[in-house]
Amino acid sequence: MLEDCCDRREPGYSGSWRTDWPQRCRDWAEYFDGPWGDGSERGDKVSEREKERILEEHARLAREFGGSPYAAELSDLTPEEAAGEIENWLTLAHQYTSLAAGRMSLAVLRKALYIWMPARLIDPPEYFEQLPFLLAAFLRFLHASGRLDQPEPFFALAEEARTRLPELAADPTNWSWGKSFLMRGQRAGFDVSTEEGRAAWIQAFLEIQSAELRNGKDEAGDQEEYVTAPIHRDEPRVGRNDPCPCGSGRKYKKCHGLAA
Repeated sequence: MLEDCCDRREPGYSGSWRTDWPQRCRDWAEYFDGPWGDGSERGDKVSEREKERILEEHARLAREFGGSPYAAELSDLTPEEAAGEIENWLTLAHQYTSLAAGRMSLAVLRKALYIWMPARLIDPPEYFEQLPFLLAAFLRFLHASGRLDQPEPFFALAEEARTRLPELAADPTNWSWGKSFLMRGQRAGFDVSTEEGRAAWIQAFLEIQSAELRNGKDEAGDQEEYVTAPIHRDEPRVGRNDPCPCGSGRKYKKCHGLAA
């Protein structure tokens, strides 16, 4: 991670590296690795053609699953809804962890359940409670259709995830910087599940940041609340050298920070 920092940009942060360095290291490792899940920083980049093939396979498997008795056994979803949910989950899981349902890896599935999902997904608690049941049904379908040999470890993982996944997803220490930012917007009343809601939250956040900079607020953490602000500042503000919350990939001071 330090080599990546040296090769690209310095890890600016307004907090204390003495107390916060473990989480900062995780944040910056994730930032340099990128949110696209193509493995370019890990040396296992998947070609665009291979990505398309895997996504097509996921769509086909989801349709087959939707027509199977395993989807029909789910009480909270119709077969069509189950097929759509599993296809969406497979698409995102492949994007962030290179998971491929046609050649399921237990290690990659564990990473998807216990690292990627808690860190990035902003779905309500009910989603994390229901997903292991959906996944278990899909794994049974894969095994029955001859696509999953030695299924017992996979079944055991899905069973374990019924308890562990909701706990991990509810723990803010497992959240990425991006999820923490969006969850803060959600607590402030913004619908961050939509593009419009996220844009409104980012705009409100940046306006507060700009007001603080214009008023010369101390970067160490002034706790004064602004009467006109739609949210309360209960976390350290974005440092001048931090990635801009707008997602441009540039430092805040060279992006929206210029407005200050």
